[in-house]
Amino acid sequence: MNLYAPNGESLESDKFRYKCAWYAALIERIRGLLRIHPNLAIVGDFNLAPADCDVYDPEAFRGSVLTDARVRSFLAELESFGLVDAFRYQHPKATAYSWWDYRRNAARRGEGLRIDLILLSQALLPRLCQSGIAEEIRLLPHPSDHAPVWIELDS
Repeated sequence: MNLYAPNGESLESDKFRYKCAWYAALIERIRGLLRIHPNLAIVGDFNLAPADCDVYDPEAFRGSVLTDARVRSFLAELESFGLVDAFRYQHPKATAYSWWDYRRNAARRGEGLRIDLILLSQALLPRLCQSGIAEEIRLLPHPSDHAPVWIELDS
């Protein structure tokens, strides 16, 4: 399953309330999908940084729609279904990011966030061989503000 979660704009905005409602609906959808499809991967721009280690400067992002406890709680609920963040599972202490602001040359300065995730069901987890973030792509001419996240599964 591929997703692109709403950003949320600011904690006081209608867009953030929409983001929270969107995540609540996603949780119910995934709960149902896991019953039917135990081999489930959820991939995409979650527009949330799972933990402070996924943010180059956690203090600068306090009160952000990307780090707010409410959005992190949605990810925790997905993890309570047995879903596992593939990258963090294989690289528990790594500093790696998947998104950098275009302003201030953030990618070259290492000022990023890891907001693009791959969640794997318990049934798929034993097949996980490798996972990563192609950060070098972000340094090419005219890149996206996101770097690709990837996994390799054993057949």
